[in-house]
Amino acid sequence: MRRAHPRLLALVAGLAFCLFLVTGLPARLAIGWLAPAGLTVIDPQGSLWRGSVAAAMAGPLRLGPTSWSMSARSLLGGRLRAAIETQMGTAAASGTLELRIGGGLACEQCRYAGPTGALAGLLPMLQGLDARLDADITRLELRESWPRRLVATLKVDDVPLRLPGLPPDPGLPRGSFVFSLDADPVPADGVLEARVHDAGGPLAIDGVLVLRPPGDYQLDARLRPQAGAPPRLAAVLQTLGPREADGSFSLGLAGSF
Repeated sequence: MRRAHPRLLALVAGLAFCLFLVTGLPARLAIGWLAPAGLTVIDPQGSLWRGSVAAAMAGPLRLGPTSWSMSARSLLGGRLRAAIETQMGTAAASGTLELRIGGGLACEQCRYAGPTGALAGLLPMLQGLDARLDADITRLELRESWPRRLVATLKVDDVPLRLPGLPPDPGLPRGSFVFSLDADPVPADGVLEARVHDAGGPLAIDGVLVLRPPGDYQLDARLRPQAGAPPRLAAVLQTLGPREADGSFSLGLAGSF
């Protein structure tokens, strides 16, 4: 049997030692050395490989107890991949995040359950929306701030009903809606189409939400008051125009976010 070359043994031993240093590097030191400016953490525990913090803050992002577990195999491919669980006030979020050399962010099996207000600092489009969001993101890949792959289901509950151009109406009930996206991959022009439908409640909706880069949207939908809905809802829907033969009203919205 041929004996291993001394230089090869030295290289393997050196790599093993480096791996030991990285995997055993305390989270407190790792965050101090590697964290970007503006990130503040409280009570880091564990190691770079597997650790936790009691809280983390960076710009508008405010996290409560957060834990992570990094993948060593992903580093060999030039990626930083970690399974993360965190809390944002009363909201809970989890999933596997991946940062790639050269830019790009990916998210797999990512979930969020909680009030929309907890995300308003990250997603300005949610500002002022008092509702609950349950997001189930099977796959998301971002590059240059726009999705390249996106498979997700977003359910928004307890949404105040309000038509464009009209003031808030306390007499209107609240609704629940589901947005479903299946773009793997996203077309070359970046256009995303989400199916929109209701999830029970007083207002039935069936439509399509089209998103175009860098941040334009177009919603075309049919709305119909469900049986037993307050008469006030039907009266407000009539401001959209004539009722269709099936009892629905057409809604078209466009804008940017």
